[in-house]
Amino acid sequence: MLRSRNINAPLNNSPAGPRPIAPNLNLFQFQQSGRLGGNVVFAGVDQHSLKHLQIFAGYIRMDLRGNADSATSFAESGTSDRGEIARPSWQATHQVLVFSNYALPRGVNLSFQFNAASGQPYNVTTGFDNNGDGVFNDRPVFASVPTGTAAVPVYNTRFGLLSPEGSGSSIGRNAGTLPWNVHLDSNLSRSFTLPHVAGKEGRSLAVNLRSTNLLNHNDVLAVGGVLGSPLFGQAYQSDPGRRIEAGLRYSF
Repeated sequence: MLRSRNINAPLNNSPAGPRPIAPNLNLFQFQQSGRLGGNVVFAGVDQHSLKHLQIFAGYIRMDLRGNADSATSFAESGTSDRGEIARPSWQATHQVLVFSNYALPRGVNLSFQFNAASGQPYNVTTGFDNNGDGVFNDRPVFASVPTGTAAVPVYNTRFGLLSPEGSGSSIGRNAGTLPWNVHLDSNLSRSFTLPHVAGKEGRSLAVNLRSTNLLNHNDVLAVGGVLGSPLFGQAYQSDPGRRIEAGLRYSF
């Protein structure tokens, strides 16, 4: 996979440290040094034998690990890959899919689309560029004591005691996980054939009632990942809630 790297990052992970090419200069380069691998398992059931009911159900399990999410992904350090092997940020480890269609009496058609996916990973960062590589993706380090100082505080988080600076090992990339997302959409429709008019093709009127996120589930899209931020660990973006639409379509 393609990923990005600062080829002139400070060699000692200090903003004032020596650089391999020129001082005080960041040189970002695309490199084919990203890796991604793992297993994907799919199991599904497809049913079309019944006259009034058609259904498809599937389960997907993705177990992938890599050191890059995209071509613009940077490692925390320009000189090391320590802690970079992790789940890609777009991976939902578990996903359940169900599509069904019911042919009801009087020409009424009812369909459902259900999708449930485990939460995607997100990165936990300090919000600072402590190592001077020009990228603000430095990750907190694990602290050994629950108290810090005014300059270097320690936070008690669900990941353990974390500090924006220190000599401990840093937390791994994409250590956080979003909540499960659950979507259920439905559509109820019926078509009516209108009286034929001489010299014109057949006319029809379709009526439908559609709902998205029928369960009104809170599908979180983003959680604060900057240590020390007021939104750290809190959801601040989600998909829209339940929405119901009615429609008419006239064909002539």
